[in-house]
Amino acid sequence: MTPSQIVSRLATVLAGDAAPDNLGTIPVDSIPPAYRPAYDAIMADAGQYGTVNADRILEGANGGADSLRGIFLELLDRAAAEPEATTEIRPIVPRSAVRYATDEIPDPEPLIEGVLPALCVLLVYALEKIGKTFLLMQLAFALAAELDFLGFKIRGKHRVLFLSPEGSDPTLKKRILDSIPYAGVEDDALERVFFASTLGALKVDDPKGERIILQWAKDFQVDVLILDSVFRFIGKGDENSHADARAFQDVLDRFKAAGLTVICSHHSRKPGDSDRGTAEVRGAGWAQYADAILKLSKSKSGLSPRYYIDLSLRHYEEPQQLELTRSGPLFALSEMEEWAVPPQAVRELLDAHGGRIEGKAALIKMIREGYPEASERAVTRAIFSAENQQMVLSVKRQGPGQGRVYLVPEGGAR
Repeated sequence: MTPSQIVSRLATVLAGDAAPDNLGTIPVDSIPPAYRPAYDAIMADAGQYGTVNADRILEGANGGADSLRGIFLELLDRAAAEPEATTEIRPIVPRSAVRYATDEIPDPEPLIEGVLPALCVLLVYALEKIGKTFLLMQLAFALAAELDFLGFKIRGKHRVLFLSPEGSDPTLKKRILDSIPYAGVEDDALERVFFASTLGALKVDDPKGERIILQWAKDFQVDVLILDSVFRFIGKGDENSHADARAFQDVLDRFKAAGLTVICSHHSRKPGDSDRGTAEVRGAGWAQYADAILKLSKSKSGLSPRYYIDLSLRHYEEPQQLELTRSGPLFALSEMEEWAVPPQAVRELLDAHGGRIEGKAALIKMIREGYPEASERAVTRAIFSAENQQMVLSVKRQGPGQGRVYLVPEGGAR
């Protein structure tokens, strides 16, 4: 039965012009997601009768069916006027080696400079109770407002759908209200982040769940999807099983084909075992699947806790570990991560050196001669930021073990 046939049949039933024996004869799986909330409400209202009969639905319980019917017909009218949500896959055309060598093939558009291209998958993982949900909220707000995220530049203002299955609406509201004062975003950016508490009822590996998410993405015109966390969106199997996770990842591939960048979280189920999260990510095939993996960890030593981010990247050079502190519930670079060496200085020193230097070690040595009190970590971070902001360029030399050449772009130091 096609969606248009479902629309016609249900509208006829609910308008009272016809009364099939049982609404259950309509295949529920084929009802478009936009119609499901009102349909489910009507079915729940009618369920008390034992027999889901159209006449009895129209009679209603305590007058409830009339309002339900009106809502449902309004949804039908609105949804019938819109095309169905579809997953459009870009055409795949084989090319010869010569074509691949000579055709203009643009680099993927970055979403997070130096970390993640658009239409890719970022996995965030950590032990439980460390703060990964707040880290994801911080990233969602940064994407909507085009604000730097822990030193990484965001490209463009995005519309984000954040699905949270682990807390109720009051819990989610509290987290949002706790985060907003520290996020530094204006109201217009907040209007571009959409939250929903799914309470574990929505499963990505269920065709119905996949269709609902695609419909929401269309309805709210989002281009970034955040799933926090993976295990509550898997209805069949174990998120740490390679075979079971593969089915979930296949759905994420279809989300990407529909124009979504996907960010999801994964957590270790054994607090206190710092290596277990890494093993689980590898065991589930995420290390081979994800385009970027962000590991959030916590050190309990010292008077105040320290947090760390390690990045495994497929498309960019990996930066050194970042050290963080908390700013309210959100995160900020720790004092030792502040710019002891400003990124502009990397370009200025390289320009004074003739605009070219071979090897990262040589570049670090040159910068430390100009900033003798700076640590190697601070210098490396400055180089990474200068590259990220295209103040300097690096080109990998041909051949194994040849390293990189660092260059000043045309125009001199900025």
